Amino acid sequence: MEIMQILDRVIMSTFKNDRKPIAWFAEEDLEMLEAIRQAQLAYSDFISAIEEESKRIFPVFDDALVKYAFPATKAGIKVEHLFISDIELRGDKLCGTVASEPLYANSVKEGDSIEIEPSRVSDWLYVINAIGVGGFTFKLMWQRFSEQEKSAYRNQPPFIWLNANN
Repeated sequence: MEIMQILDRVIMSTFKNDRKPIAWFAEEDLEMLEAIRQAQLAYSDFISAIEEESKRIFPVFDDALVKYAFPATKAGIKVEHLFISDIELRGDKLCGTVASEPLYANSVKEGDSIEIEPSRVSDWLYVINAIGVGGFTFKLMWQRFSEQEKSAYRNQPPFIWLNANN
């Protein structure tokens, strides 16, 4: 199963009773807003790692992704957080591919190539030798999971990469 399919399954199944995906963060969720703030504060570390990776003859990243906020136009929701994969530098711009089909944003669709605006990044993660760096919102999600959810997802990306077993 492709990583984006796994991530979508994790996100969509977590709140299966009310079908509310955990990719939505209420404005009053101060812990999630803080996790996003930490990801944005450390975003320059992600850019530096991507720049280094682009210079390598043999890549060392297992994967890299960005969680990105798109304006939502449906259902009275302000923002939809989607995964961006295939991260690469094009000149001095960071670009990637929308890796999941939006539910509430109609400005993009799965497979679209976008230029990443740093102010809209809600999280980032890169993986080297199966160890993730970043993943601030994922770490918070892990803390909030029930034991049953942890059991179901501990060996699934992105949690397996974030030392979720510790």
